[in-house]
Amino acid sequence: MPDEAANAWTVLWTHEGMRSLRRVPPRVLPAIMSFAHERLAVNPLRATHRLNPPLDRYRSVSVGSFRVLIEVNSKELIIYVVKVADNADVYRPRP
Repeated sequence: MPDEAANAWTVLWTHEGMRSLRRVPPRVLPAIMSFAHERLAVNPLRATHRLNPPLDRYRSVSVGSFRVLIEVNSKELIIYVVKVADNADVYRPRP
């Protein structure tokens, strides 16, 4: 796996992404953090799927009953974690 490690992406959390973690139960948080910084950082395009318009600039993946929304900057190898929310609420706008 040395080749994958050499091409590892940088994972950054947006303000909204960090704020959304406050609503994640503590028992699920380690799995989400581990997934974001280990599996996503190796190959975010393989681990996620592109969303349909109007959210087509984002990609998404399920971790348990939660969904992680990311935005990918392929030129700079940066993954922005935009939001983490329950599957039922993830695509709803915040009130």
